[in-house]
Amino acid sequence: MQTRHLSLIAVAAGFLVLAGIAVAVLRGPIGSTLGSPTLGRLADLSARDVDTLVIHSAGDTVTLRKLEARWMVEERGVFPARLDALWEVVADLDKVPTIARNPDNHARLGVTDSDAMSVTFLHGDKIAGELLVGNFSADSQATFVRRPGVDAVAMVAGDLEAAFGPRFDEWRDPTIVDAASVLVRSLKFTYPDEEFEVKIVIRSSTSEFETTQQLLDAQTAAIDAAVTRGEGPLVSGQPIPTATPDPGRPSWVIQSAGREVDANPTRILFLLRLMAPLLADGFEDDLWEELAQREPAWTLEVGGSGFGSLAFLQFYPKDEDTYYVRKAGARDVFLLDDSRAAYFRSRISDLEALRRIEGGLSGAS
Repeated sequence: MQTRHLSLIAVAAGFLVLAGIAVAVLRGPIGSTLGSPTLGRLADLSARDVDTLVIHSAGDTVTLRKLEARWMVEERGVFPARLDALWEVVADLDKVPTIARNPDNHARLGVTDSDAMSVTFLHGDKIAGELLVGNFSADSQATFVRRPGVDAVAMVAGDLEAAFGPRFDEWRDPTIVDAASVLVRSLKFTYPDEEFEVKIVIRSSTSEFETTQQLLDAQTAAIDAAVTRGEGPLVSGQPIPTATPDPGRPSWVIQSAGREVDANPTRILFLLRLMAPLLADGFEDDLWEELAQREPAWTLEVGGSGFGSLAFLQFYPKDEDTYYVRKAGARDVFLLDDSRAAYFRSRISDLEALRRIEGGLSGAS
């Protein structure tokens, strides 16, 4: 199931493609004469020129601040994909068409000073630019916008208020874990009655690697070889492992209580895809302390090469459809729907490789 955040970013991505195209010109009393672009000065703005964004609409306000190289909303990190999408829209503002110049139409288009959503770009205490965001036209799939003090109204493709409105929880980063940028070396599952670790190994034709650095070097070489063969990576940074111990090639194994079996590489890669990235459906940070006093249903530790523990996640049932996910190292409590959480509730029998025996299939032993 796609998360609400993914849906909104999909909306944003849709209008990014269209932002440079002159959308349908309105007919009727508003007028239909295309003028020269009226938002060009805003198009010159970028993250280099701005350190604060203030978005206000209908009594709600959200403030994004750049602290060193990182954008924050209150004490939380900003969702990079959403912020990037906003800058893409700003960069194309010099290409959008002007569709009205009569201020009598401002109320109808939702771009009056009092009715519009305002986006203020600041550098220090100085205003670098302002944008008034009005109504969304379902017919044209575009939003009416203008600059304060300027009568001319332009149209920008997409629903800007839906994608960039003043909603704190939609600006904060919903990333639970992102396995897209590192080589994931291990997945450690811990249940009240069972503990096991899924690890990537590379077997030598003579012996196992003796040092961590030898293993890392071999993993790097195996990735390069897999890419050269046109086999991967399917997940950024991940080679396509095999379920058989081919010398010099990466393989996934399951280790538990001194026992080792081959893992199903297709199932492991599927889990990695779900984590590249894994986005939350919402937040319940107020429950951080309460959940700390409870035993989780299970935990998952994701280990990455050179990073140690990439993420340590604790899962708690909220109801039949949703889980709380408490992440170590941050006071975040995420909400995750069971349709995805169920895949991370895997047992050894779910992840081990199947081997063919006479009469059918059986788990590896």
